[in-house]
Amino acid sequence: MKQINFLLLINVFLFINNVCYSMDNIEYVNSMGFLNLTEEQLEEYPISALEGDSLKASFLFDYYSLHNDDYEEGIYWTMIGAESGDKILEYNFAYILKDIYEDELRALFFFTKSAEKGSEAAGKALIQLQNDFNKRGYIFPKEKDLPLEINKNNVKLFSDIAKLGSQKAAKKLVEYYKRETSLCNRDKKIDRIEDEKSFIYWLRIGAQNNSKECMIEYATLLKQSSDKLDNIRSKFWIKKASK
Repeated sequence: MKQINFLLLINVFLFINNVCYSMDNIEYVNSMGFLNLTEEQLEEYPISALEGDSLKASFLFDYYSLHNDDYEEGIYWTMIGAESGDKILEYNFAYILKDIYEDELRALFFFTKSAEKGSEAAGKALIQLQNDFNKRGYIFPKEKDLPLEINKNNVKLFSDIAKLGSQKAAKKLVEYYKRETSLCNRDKKIDRIEDEKSFIYWLRIGAQNNSKECMIEYATLLKQSSDKLDNIRSKFWIKKASK
């Protein structure tokens, strides 16, 4: 089901990205209408994207999702572009979160960021999603609702509030899962960890929520990684934390 949903979504994303990006990049689309990168570009673009070039992240999304049918890799580069602050990729990533991962709370976060930058489509999607929550009788928790201490009985509340954008809740979840879980699987790239029971996942959420403390700690882990691309991404978060 998730793969089917993704195939429907990428048709929309391809249209959006082509309209916004292809006019100034004649190498962007091949004769079949899909992005086809050269070996040289496949070496260069990930580095540029990880350093903060959202255009290159968009190219990589299209290449892996449409040319290679590697949807997980495509999603990763959409997230990278969203973290870099591109309103189109924030919008795209929000839809992926909502329709592929069924993470509506985090989708609200990225729809909001995109809408605040002027995306009309994101604004409409944000209103629709908020209305859906209201129809289900969902009451959005607020940071002031957080208990003093986090435990297994209230961790879901902290998770919901962190996904909605709270730095405080994200940092509490980092502390909690540091106690509950080991550092990480050393064989796995740190920047690819998606396990919500890993403190590294919540460090990244905190960094996305603009916590400089989380940015610095996450960047430190990336810098210490044995993976070259992790090391490159570390520089992005260090630079962002210094602003």
